[in-house]
Amino acid sequence: MFVGGCYPASKKNNKVNGITVIVGKSLCNLGCSDMVDSLKIEERSIKDPSVLDVLKQIDTHQREMTKCLETLTLKIDGLAKAFPDGDIDAHRQYHLIAMETLAEKKKLRLAIQEKTLSGLIWAGLVAVGLAVFHEIQSVIVHK
Repeated sequence: MFVGGCYPASKKNNKVNGITVIVGKSLCNLGCSDMVDSLKIEERSIKDPSVLDVLKQIDTHQREMTKCLETLTLKIDGLAKAFPDGDIDAHRQYHLIAMETLAEKKKLRLAIQEKTLSGLIWAGLVAVGLAVFHEIQSVIVHK
């Protein structure tokens, strides 16, 4: 019976109730049909039903994990296709540049507002000063 997942093959064998279980045979390298065939061969030689149940559970879980890995692979492939030329880093760089540009525009807008407000305040002070000066001048001239 082959037990393992998609990880590097190990040369380590384990004995479970007198049955040699090869750990590390990858499902990526070992097709599911080979897994089923090896399970059927082992069923004939296994006398203990609890060991057989455990091996069947392992086989079932490996099939489920294989389906999950296939689904994740499809999703990752779809995600990579969402980016121009599949270049995720260039897409990220574009967003960083766009955010920097927006920050610069915001700083420029705030600076313009600040200078405009400052200019209006100075213009108001000059207008009030001229009005006061004109009033003082008219009071002195009419005396």
